[in-house]
Amino acid sequence: MATHMRSNAHLLGTLFLLGLAPLAARFHPEVVQNIEDTVAQAVAQKKLPGGVVWIERHGQAWQQSFGRRNTVGRPETATLDTIYDTASLTKVLATAPAILLLAERGRLDLDAPAARYIPAFSGDGRGEVTIRQLLTHTSGLRPGLSLRGGWSGTEAAVARACQEKLQQAPGTKFTYSDINFILLGDIVRRVSGKPLDQFAAAEIFGPLKMRDSGFRPATALRHRIAPTEFSDGKLLRGTVHDPTARRMGGVAGHAGVFSTAADVARFARMVLGGGQFDGTRVLSEKSIRLMTSVQTPAR
Repeated sequence: MATHMRSNAHLLGTLFLLGLAPLAARFHPEVVQNIEDTVAQAVAQKKLPGGVVWIERHGQAWQQSFGRRNTVGRPETATLDTIYDTASLTKVLATAPAILLLAERGRLDLDAPAARYIPAFSGDGRGEVTIRQLLTHTSGLRPGLSLRGGWSGTEAAVARACQEKLQQAPGTKFTYSDINFILLGDIVRRVSGKPLDQFAAAEIFGPLKMRDSGFRPATALRHRIAPTEFSDGKLLRGTVHDPTARRMGGVAGHAGVFSTAADVARFARMVLGGGQFDGTRVLSEKSIRLMTSVQTPAR
């Protein structure tokens, strides 16, 4: 995978952090200039092809696009409405909120074993892993599924996750794991009766008016989507970069959401608003506290 393509997939994670930067209500010109210079220099040094920066505080926003969204074939200038593969921000934008919503509604218990919802996830200590431990990456599962064997589909991915051996006892160590969120995405489906993409669209993206956010973006949006890489001689545009999520058909708990800087800013406003934005409550204040508090062991 080419480095200049890979940068697109992770850009919004940086934007999310920049959006929470402690700037004055009226942005200081020297601060904005420093940001402009830093991003422009990164583009010039080909550390990334381009991107969008969004900074917001107290209802005021500064935004600017830089460089290109595509450097292969006919170059395309990055625009403010460019849609990016948000990669692992899927965990934050879709899966974790979906699980917390179901918990708020009494549909699941965060401290219940995951095996209560996925019975096959049992044996060899797996039956002790809780929903909370999946959310906080303290389940004991390794980082990701093997791509060996030519498997495909969500059912196959979940079946493989259910056979994973724990690397350490649940609750004892933090290990960032896509497998945790693959299981959580399937739990959303099993508990709600809707696939993760449909649940997130109805319960998160729709209420927040995140109109350019979702899994498997429509073909009509293709011209605004930043490509991520070449695969089998084809430039991926609108197809999730993550190979495991791609094997799962583009909808997975750990990756697959596409979004814009503006939409991610709306989500950030909801978090900063204690779960509410523009008069619409998406999550309870308790859920927001859980999402924004340290939940993991010290080591």
